[in-house]
Amino acid sequence: MTLYLNGTSGISGVDGSSSTPALQGTDSNTGISFGSDVILGSTGGTERFRCDSSGRLLVGTTTTSAAPLTVNGTIEANSSLYRAVFGNGYVDGDSHVVSGGNGAELQVQASTSNRPAVLSLGGAQGASEYLGAITFFNSGNTDGKRCRASIVCGQEGSTANQQGGVLTFSTTADGASSPTERWRINSGGTLYSASQNVHSGTEGAVMAGGGRFTAHGDFYNGIAGAAFSTTDNTNGAIYIQFGNSSGTRIGSITRASSTTIAYNTSSDYRLKEDFEPVPQPIARLKQIKPTRFNFKGYPDERMDGFIAHELQEVIPEAVTGQKDAVNPDGSISPQGVDQSKLVPLLTAALQEAITKIETLEARLSALESA
Repeated sequence: MTLYLNGTSGISGVDGSSSTPALQGTDSNTGISFGSDVILGSTGGTERFRCDSSGRLLVGTTTTSAAPLTVNGTIEANSSLYRAVFGNGYVDGDSHVVSGGNGAELQVQASTSNRPAVLSLGGAQGASEYLGAITFFNSGNTDGKRCRASIVCGQEGSTANQQGGVLTFSTTADGASSPTERWRINSGGTLYSASQNVHSGTEGAVMAGGGRFTAHGDFYNGIAGAAFSTTDNTNGAIYIQFGNSSGTRIGSITRASSTTIAYNTSSDYRLKEDFEPVPQPIARLKQIKPTRFNFKGYPDERMDGFIAHELQEVIPEAVTGQKDAVNPDGSISPQGVDQSKLVPLLTAALQEAITKIETLEARLSALESA
């Protein structure tokens, strides 16, 4: 090896290698070596880092990328108070333990008990701007990496430096190529399902902490516009209410008194039209077939009730679902009965019967007086 030293080129002609670095101390296989537009650092005869011709620093790898810093392995930044770890690990879905293996791990830890660990994501100022996101990718697809779910923070409002925060939660459906928003928490603390995520929320019931919960579209098999409250213990307070797509309340469960609950269906005259008497109440009542039965698997729990499809033929509004309906997986999609819907017919039939009884009593009294 020839060494050249002059005032123009400095030290030259000493490229070396990882096993025999050009610049070394007393350890002959630890030091700095040089290649074609590359600077290499090695210890124990093994390359540990390099700076390539584009000025990119590669640590633990020789594979370049577009990033100015590429690290193969775990990065730790230590000080007296904080610790950050970026590496290859995963959280087990059952035990919730972080383990090494496939995937990516991000830890932000405080080394003292009285200091919180902080992960901060920042973005541009302005309404509808995104501030940051947590995204989950699957690299096992044949068509490349795809996001499978995300939590995104955006801004809501137009006042400079005082925009509200919005969180959106998205998941990717089976077979889809990109996430779809499923839930949103707006700047007022209202949680929405995604089918109508810009709804005003005026029908939302107050929850603990002053927030609201409003669901639009399917929620636990189709409860539309449900709102829940657990904080108001005054009589008449709404605990659960249900609304239609236009935001009108159509029913609720309320606190009737200190010891009772009321189950309500909206019945305000201002919501109704085309009034007429209940037709043929006694004749229709006679068509209903009350029966005694038990549900399969519970032979000791006998009860009185109705067969849904039989009742549906007489009072269709008292029954939900269709006879013999099944779910996509072939399981039974059972019909249901709202027995409170029988009350108007029972009342009308009783009134008709009372009128007939009173007419017969009047005739009998007239005959007795003759």
